[in-house]
Amino acid sequence: MFREKHSLSSFVREFIFGLEDGLITTLGIASGVGAAVTGSYTVILSALSGMFAGAISMAAADYLSTKSQKEIIERQADIERSEMKNIPWKEREEIEIIYKRKGFRAKLLKQIVDKITANKTLWLKTMMVEELGVLPQKVERPERLAFYMAFSFLIGGFLPLVPYVLSIPKVALLPSVVIGMLTLFVTGAAKTFLTKRSWIKSGTEMTAIGFAVFLVTYLIGSFFASI
Repeated sequence: MFREKHSLSSFVREFIFGLEDGLITTLGIASGVGAAVTGSYTVILSALSGMFAGAISMAAADYLSTKSQKEIIERQADIERSEMKNIPWKEREEIEIIYKRKGFRAKLLKQIVDKITANKTLWLKTMMVEELGVLPQKVERPERLAFYMAFSFLIGGFLPLVPYVLSIPKVALLPSVVIGMLTLFVTGAAKTFLTKRSWIKSGTEMTAIGFAVFLVTYLIGSFFASI
């Protein structure tokens, strides 16, 4: 049950992050280029290039960072296993110190230490959590998180691009911005199912960020169009 909840949480986190990033990136490119040119082809090509480059870049970064985290934790676990095998008395003393700091004494302390050190799996988990502060079972598969990121990035990127496929930039601009802002608000509000924050505040924050990106890129595009 814990693994299922954590997997769902990871999926939601990566999906929201990727969707937001993909949408804002594409909206910014489309708005900036659309303000400077008259043809939809240039807008679509620029946005698609940025969208796929962004999806690959974000997925690669997610994969490498998660893989590195996983490798570090696995290395720490290997060190603990080696110490448990070669110097078990020292590792036992560390368990005793940990639980002594928690307030356990005398017979009860000995019972806890005996119970933990009698089970190597429990012993390792206790050392990882209590001494190193890591939970090996919480590390997701890097390739899975990378896929979540790329997939959601592309979905988010396609949404504000749809109006440009159907119309010229000057006409498509407003629908694209409206689609982007509504999607960002809904995404920000939806993530409060996990964060338990105010859905209005969360949605407004995400929308404000998206609008700021649109405004800056649109002004840049308009400036270059004027010169």
